[in-house]
Amino acid sequence: MFPLVGLSITCSMNSLLVIPDHETQDWNSEKPEEYAGIFHFRFWRYGEWLDVVIDDQLPTRNGQLLFIHSKERNEFWSALLEKAYTKLFGNYEVLDGGELAEALEDFTGGVSDTMNLQKMEVAEKMEERTALFERMKKEMDRNSLMAASIPATSSEEMEATLDSGLVKGHAYGVTCVKNIHLEGSGLFGIFGREKMPMVRLRNPWGQCEWKGAFSDGSPEWQKIDKNDRSKIGLTFEDDGEFW
Repeated sequence: MFPLVGLSITCSMNSLLVIPDHETQDWNSEKPEEYAGIFHFRFWRYGEWLDVVIDDQLPTRNGQLLFIHSKERNEFWSALLEKAYTKLFGNYEVLDGGELAEALEDFTGGVSDTMNLQKMEVAEKMEERTALFERMKKEMDRNSLMAASIPATSSEEMEATLDSGLVKGHAYGVTCVKNIHLEGSGLFGIFGREKMPMVRLRNPWGQCEWKGAFSDGSPEWQKIDKNDRSKIGLTFEDDGEFW
């Protein structure tokens, strides 16, 4: 029931500090002469905000961005942010891997807390599951950033896809935490309660999703009211997001 092993929560500060004056840095088709080809970012390192300025030259191959890219072809903020973060550390290779908690702190100026779900025995102890869910719900309401992963124990395990559809050594963003209403005798009989505490995660690849219960198109969703499914924005697309 809890395939993800590690969870990092960061109580974030104002994320706009990472992209200062973001409105003035955006492309303005009415004033193209204002575009200077440079971008300004800030990262929190060693107790202070460090300024990083980059140009707009991004690494590509055959006209395609090599690393982080947005779903929309005319959106480049993620690739530019990655380049600035790369400049902070020296090169792109350094960004391959690392600690979730440290990255969350660099991007927010907040304080991270990392939890090992195996050591907490959330799979075996109902009280631990309940406490974990309530904390995650509270942090989501506070606009904290959360990410989860299954640690890889060797280089061979990195990016290995499990039968469940999840990937080892991969950071999943937590995008929603909700109590979802159940209806009908089927799910009541299985879970023995009226509401199901659920978490929505997103694979940053934008594809490759969870294949178990409540995966895209699975029969469990038929026991949840259509209006409730609409309220939580449920879609069955290969977009990397899943409950």
